[in-house]
Amino acid sequence: MRDARFTAYTPTEGLSHNITWSVSQDSEGAMWVATHKGLNRLKDGKIRVYTTADGLAEDAVGTVLGDSKGNVWAGTGHGLSRLRNGVWHTFKESDGLANVSIMALFEDNHGVVWIGTHGGVARFSEEHFLPAYTTADGLLNNLVRSIYQDHTGRMWIGTPSGLCELRGSRFVCHGPADGLAGPMVLAMYEDREGVLWIGTANGLTRYKSGRFSSFTQRDGLFSDAILNIQEDRRGRLWMSSNKGVFFVEKQQFDEMQTGRRSILVPVGYGKSDGMKIGEC
Repeated sequence: MRDARFTAYTPTEGLSHNITWSVSQDSEGAMWVATHKGLNRLKDGKIRVYTTADGLAEDAVGTVLGDSKGNVWAGTGHGLSRLRNGVWHTFKESDGLANVSIMALFEDNHGVVWIGTHGGVARFSEEHFLPAYTTADGLLNNLVRSIYQDHTGRMWIGTPSGLCELRGSRFVCHGPADGLAGPMVLAMYEDREGVLWIGTANGLTRYKSGRFSSFTQRDGLFSDAILNIQEDRRGRLWMSSNKGVFFVEKQQFDEMQTGRRSILVPVGYGKSDGMKIGEC
């Protein structure tokens, strides 16, 4: 999306498959798109497709990450692949990976790559895997869907059973009883004011000043399934959902909390605006 206009990339334009799961930008400015049948590199209007023939663990790539060192990581259901100096290498459980089914990738402030798997959180640093975090360390669930680091350096782990924050070597976890919109955590984003926003399958949650507050379609939210969150320069939160892309002015959430507003007024985009499908 650019200037309120959508451009679609499909197999007609050279994309390897219509079903796309994840997008990341590398250190050279290229966009990487993970699809159901290969990993695509988009730059200068050209698309280059990588598959198992090039060394990927599997053609179906669920998540992709371009790190600060110039590497590209591809998470699949059969291992974690890394493109380094033009060569793919796949890591498996025999290399120290917690589980070969990869759900999330994140690079922290120290260059450590965190890997959300079906068997906990793996970490890769200095060319080896560190001990994984699992339910034995206090995680609510070993299936990890999202990972984030806030401005204080604290790590947040999203699972289908709730949200966990790492304090030292143990986790403190939160769920609906603490104010989370729902247990299934799908996305996280910290805005410029240091407020953490959490997207769940049941609505949007704000973590501010140590307190959780949630917003759903009953409050005017465009959709309850919040799959990704970003902020623009105008102070608007952009979110993707199963119904389309939308934004809400951040001040509206403050107005809801103080009673100056009774309902959110989002601006949404979908198929009528040029998207091939609303689900993101």
